[in-house]
Amino acid sequence: MKQSNYSKIMKLVNKSSMAMVYISILLLITALYLVTRNLGLIHAKIILLAFLPIFVSGVAESYSSSSLRPSDRFASIILILQISSTILTLILSLTSLITGKIIFLLVSLFYFGLVNLITSTRSKGDVMISVLLIGYTGILSSLFLYLNSSENIFQLAIGFIFIYAISSIYAVTIHSFPNTFKDKPKIPIVYLLFALQTISAIIYPFMFRVSVILFSISAIIFYTSINIYRYKKYNNFAKNTTNVYAKAGTLYMLYGQEIAALYSLILLISSILLYYNIIDMLDFIHILIIGFVGIHIFIHAPLMLPVILRWTSARRYSLLPYILIIIAALIWPIDHHVSFLFVALSIVFLVLIVKPSKEPIPFSLTH
Repeated sequence: MKQSNYSKIMKLVNKSSMAMVYISILLLITALYLVTRNLGLIHAKIILLAFLPIFVSGVAESYSSSSLRPSDRFASIILILQISSTILTLILSLTSLITGKIIFLLVSLFYFGLVNLITSTRSKGDVMISVLLIGYTGILSSLFLYLNSSENIFQLAIGFIFIYAISSIYAVTIHSFPNTFKDKPKIPIVYLLFALQTISAIIYPFMFRVSVILFSISAIIFYTSINIYRYKKYNNFAKNTTNVYAKAGTLYMLYGQEIAALYSLILLISSILLYYNIIDMLDFIHILIIGFVGIHIFIHAPLMLPVILRWTSARRYSLLPYILIIIAALIWPIDHHVSFLFVALSIVFLVLIVKPSKEPIPFSLTH
């Protein structure tokens, strides 16, 4: 009976996670369309207050719930809490978007963090730390919004992207990346990373530009924690995988993380340019979200979204989405319109990885 109840609730988890991802995709398409209508401020608010919370919550629900064991007597209760968290995030993030009041999003982030902290108590090993850090990220994000609610939308956006979106990426990747290569993350460096995230969040209202530099340094620390420098070992591991699609998927993840690690140096340089007012906040936001957040979404999207959304995937992994999204980020300060074109092209080639077809695509890892 316990197993039956767990399975039924897990189906609801999968459906609610799927719904959140679909809603976030619709919000992203809407936000991108608004850019073409010169409605940049509304575009920014949709991305910040709705797309990011709804997308992260939907993916986190599926990820965190998968860490539970059906035999655990509290597992079904925690699954219900996970579902309630995504529903609350959906309602309150949209309420914040419509009313312009950050307090609603703040409440949903706090609850999201609390639910994942509870979930982590029933998990084991590296995945336990991963889910714990997702929970901590939610709590820290709510604290950040409380301390910075009076700031303008662009200054608020930079810190929120680092503390919520990027910290969530860190939390998932410290388990998923080393685990793929039968390795372990460096836990003391992981704790150092999140300590630096916390310090940066606390000083953000008083030393905004210094805080941004510290956040950018944290990206480099993150890549040290997941042993990115073991490229040769991981590359050999991937190439020795016999299944062509598994090999291509592993290489796709590895090359994506290597490119993102190199991009973290560009991010640090950009944060220093922001400190000296050589680039403005809007330029930095797009260097950050198109380049660093974008490439991490591209790393995980063709690997995770087909599973969450029950899509049939061709798994024709290609490096072209990475190349195009990085070009888009670097071009942004020079020409916004050309940058937007490259963003659109990168999404097209990302979809072509999944879209069933026997035809090869450029820079394919399966041919």
